[in-house]
Amino acid sequence: VFDILKEVPIGYTKTSKYNISFPINIGDTGQVIFNERQLDSWIVNGEIKEPDDFRKHSLSDGLFLPNFYNRQNLISNLTTTDLEIRTSSGNGKISIAENGKIEIERDGNKVLQTLSDALNVLSTATVTVTAGSSAGTYNLDQQSQWASFKSVIDIIKK
Repeated sequence: VFDILKEVPIGYTKTSKYNISFPINIGDTGQVIFNERQLDSWIVNGEIKEPDDFRKHSLSDGLFLPNFYNRQNLISNLTTTDLEIRTSSGNGKISIAENGKIEIERDGNKVLQTLSDALNVLSTATVTVTAGSSAGTYNLDQQSQWASFKSVIDIIKK
C-alpha cells in the first residue's frame, strides 16, 4: 500500500503571511488524509471549482500531515505557554512567549543572554594606561552605542 502513495502533497503549517517548513525524511511518521473529492484544480492552479470527476476518497487525493508520532517519540520538556521551534536532538531551540520575549538556545546556552552579557562588558569596559603623560583610566569608544544595542537585546530576550 505504501508504494502507491508517491508525490503526496505535504501539509505544512502555513497561512497567507507565515509558514513553518522542515525536511521530511524516510521513516518520519504522520497522517495521510484522503479528501472526499478530487483536488487537482486546487493543487495545481489554486482554483476552487466543481470537481472534474466524481471520485471519492481516492488514493490520488491524499495529503500527508507530518504531525503525529507514537509514545516512544514524544516531545520532551514541552512548555504549554510558549511557541517553540526546536531540533529533535535538543541542541537548538527558539522560544517565543506570548508577550513577545524571545529565547534562542544552542546546546543549552542562551544566545541572547550571552550577547547581552558581552554587550554589557563592552558598554562598561575601560582601559587603564599606567605610565606616561596619558596615564589614567578611559572608557572605550562607542560605549553608549554598545549600551543601546544591549538595551534592544534585553527588551526582546526572555
